[in-house]
Amino acid sequence: MMEASFLSENVKQLVCGTGQDPCEDAKTTDCLQLPQGTIHWQALQHTLKGLEEFPSSYTEHVERLQPICVSVCHWMQTLTIEEFKEKYSDNLHWTGQKEVFFECFEVLQSKCNSATNVSLLLSTAALERALGDVYLTKNRPCPAMLKDLLVTPELSTILGPTAIHILHILIGPPTSLNLRNILWHGFAAPAEIPIMYAYFLLFVTASLGELLSCNVDPAELPHRPWLTFPNVSQTCKITEVTKDIEKDILMDVLNRTSFIPRNMLTIWEKALEYFYDERCGLCVMLLLPQLELGVRRVFVRVNDCPQRLVTAETSVLFTTFDEMLCLGLSEEKENALMAQVGAPYTEMLMDLLVHQDGPRLRNHLSHGEINFFDVAKDVTDFVLFVCLSWACLFTDRKSTDPKTNLFLEALESSSKGYKSIYHPKSILRRSLDELFTSLEQWENIPLPKPGQLEYEPGADSKLTTMLSNVAENICNNFAIRSCLNRNELPTHNLDSLKLFCTMMSLSTLFRPKIELEVTSLLQRILNQCVSLSQNILQISKLRYEQLLNKELRSRQRKNYSKLISRFCKLDFHRLA
Repeated sequence: MMEASFLSENVKQLVCGTGQDPCEDAKTTDCLQLPQGTIHWQALQHTLKGLEEFPSSYTEHVERLQPICVSVCHWMQTLTIEEFKEKYSDNLHWTGQKEVFFECFEVLQSKCNSATNVSLLLSTAALERALGDVYLTKNRPCPAMLKDLLVTPELSTILGPTAIHILHILIGPPTSLNLRNILWHGFAAPAEIPIMYAYFLLFVTASLGELLSCNVDPAELPHRPWLTFPNVSQTCKITEVTKDIEKDILMDVLNRTSFIPRNMLTIWEKALEYFYDERCGLCVMLLLPQLELGVRRVFVRVNDCPQRLVTAETSVLFTTFDEMLCLGLSEEKENALMAQVGAPYTEMLMDLLVHQDGPRLRNHLSHGEINFFDVAKDVTDFVLFVCLSWACLFTDRKSTDPKTNLFLEALESSSKGYKSIYHPKSILRRSLDELFTSLEQWENIPLPKPGQLEYEPGADSKLTTMLSNVAENICNNFAIRSCLNRNELPTHNLDSLKLFCTMMSLSTLFRPKIELEVTSLLQRILNQCVSLSQNILQISKLRYEQLLNKELRSRQRKNYSKLISRFCKLDFHRLA
């Protein structure tokens, strides 16, 4: 049975309740410069004359714009892909990513069921980034939210009020068509949004390029560098379970899980198509809104708030990950989501979407900060792992074939054992491991032989005693708290500390602010310790080689002698 729409009645009426027949009246044709394929801005201004710039309802705005959108749609559908590229290549140069808009047009012309969704997801993100780059020619920093960017006087001065008015109608506030948010938050089913809006947004973007060329050379417009994710390799171990899985097995999971609404299944199928074609950015782009929709359906069920399943009206915000990953719904009511699915499934969402040192992928991708054609495979593997883990939670094992069952069992085992990767505490633990590895190398620091350098090997060992006492106290406390016999721990305190860190259980969900502040302070201290240890290892090796080659100057010999004296005060058999 077909799922109900996830658009509220008013939103559905505004966005989808439109005619699709082309209109050839004079007002419509005057607004379009055909066959060159751009907007006649003065004629369009006349069409919108008398309308409020920021109304409480955009119904009349949309009604006046509809005939133009329909005519643009029918005209653009007559173009071949080569004609589109030739006609619009120069006018799309201002975006810095005209290949994205070529991709949008090509997928629209393919007539596939999810074409409108793919095109609007791509074009809204790319257009937001391009508009931000234009803004930065006049002011900085660029507003983080599209709604704030569209109301800046700088953008209005550059593009003019009519262009800004059109952008407000298409991708503006919740009372507008609001195409960006409807798509990126997963509310729109395949083919639910009229395809004319996808074509019209391409038309508008190209027309903005023509408008800008009157004042700015598109080739000289600066573009911000792309974001990358150097830390995403940390996820490779956990995602091993989903790598090299046959497509038929994944399709079997998608078809049998209740996590995916039936009317959204073709979007998941398209995402898998992109995945196996190694078009990683497009795969992730489709999966993230669908993950949000799936989690939202679980959220509204366990918290008994079905009204939050659909797009919001003007008085209420959309129900997005920001709300779903909060500890409480209000001061009186707790969020039941984590209790229902378990901490590991919440942790993986926090890692993917929230933690500052994680990829925060949905946020960066939807705001156009990532190159869609240069997303790493590791990123896609992590997103797919999270999506499949949640889908697995709601899959009937009895109805799956043996190969699928084996995969689901392995996936469930990995998912239930998931520990946060990007929480500040998790990063702190990895920094400790890095420090221990560095300190272990101190035992291999080369020391001068007697007669090569004068130093004091028999100096007081107070430093060794102090450090050993600190380490011993930590290990004893750990043994008591863990109900272990201290004699069963390694005799070397450094080994004991490493074991302590390995066995330590970290609570990372919904922690108090003071705890995060302490963690941040400890991280800064650890960073300095690691840097100091590495510097000591490097300078010790360098000075020893210079000593052997008789290349040390007088001051260098003196400082090296002091350094070696400090090493000799440390009893590595006690401390390390």
